Amino acid sequence: MESSKSLGQCDFVNVQVKENIEITVANMYAQTGIRSISTGDRSKVNKKPIRYEYLVSCMTSVRDSLEADTIVAPKFGSLRAGGNWSFIEELIEEIWCPSFDVVICEYP
Repeated sequence: MESSKSLGQCDFVNVQVKENIEITVANMYAQTGIRSISTGDRSKVNKKPIRYEYLVSCMTSVRDSLEADTIVAPKFGSLRAGGNWSFIEELIEEIWCPSFDVVICEYP
């Protein structure tokens, strides 16, 4: 499967996790670059690579494309992407919660 990799777009990949159990993984492209670069050159640090306008586009695409009743997602867009989790939670409430049950997994 070829990836679109354009900002504001998603790739959807169906994954069989167990016999007769398939999930859809949505790769959302909503960030430019990475938050820091290991070279130590502070001029190359992007403090906020997340682009909310592209995140909204991706989340809308997920909402409009999935035929499920639950979305399970990591705490996306905040840590390494530099986004504000409180704001992203508001987007989840507005875009996904009217249509889906949403479970956010936070990894240690």
